[in-house]
Amino acid sequence: MKDNKHRWQNLLICLLMMIAGTASGQHNGIDLSFKNNELPIDSLQEAEYPELDYRGDCVEAIRWMDRSGEHYLLLNETGEEPTDEQGYRNAFLWGYHFLNTDSGTKRVWTFMDFVQDCPVDIEARFLRNALRITDLDNDGIAEVWLLYQLACKGDVSPSEFHIVLYHTEQSYVKMSGETKLVFPNCVEEGGGYTFDKGFAKLPRAFRQYGQWLWERYVG
Repeated sequence: MKDNKHRWQNLLICLLMMIAGTASGQHNGIDLSFKNNELPIDSLQEAEYPELDYRGDCVEAIRWMDRSGEHYLLLNETGEEPTDEQGYRNAFLWGYHFLNTDSGTKRVWTFMDFVQDCPVDIEARFLRNALRITDLDNDGIAEVWLLYQLACKGDVSPSEFHIVLYHTEQSYVKMSGETKLVFPNCVEEGGGYTFDKGFAKLPRAFRQYGQWLWERYVG
């Protein structure tokens, strides 16, 4: 009985620590200052965007406006797909960015990542309602932030976690690391990340915003 009591006490302490950390990360001054650089977005239903060519099932669709016009972004997932080898599966993520022009809808870029030939538990998914549209350098052209995780594992361990930033029409940089696990004894595993070298060429605000996103969604 005492062991069970101590176990529940440890779990409660870990939970309180996680809540405190999340609250401090979401309501600091940086959070409030970044809000001024986030562009308003509209969620779209399938009937609201044009007939577009894409792969997978759309899990999130949005629209926004900037200096270049009206934009559409579709985030798609294939889920598990069987391979030629029995028991192995693939899973793909796709991101499609379109611009509405006078001559029709133009595809600006296509993003793709995947897990292939996985014999155990497989995962390739975007974080729901986590993508961000910003204008951190105040040039009137939006930046797009995609957040997703990948995994092929048969145990309790962190998954890959990635944040992709499209800062021009064709160019992107990336933060890569792991999700964070907190065990009953409050031992943590994962949660670290690294920046692409390309971040060093961007204004400091991009690294700050990326760090804030990571702390908010990974911890």
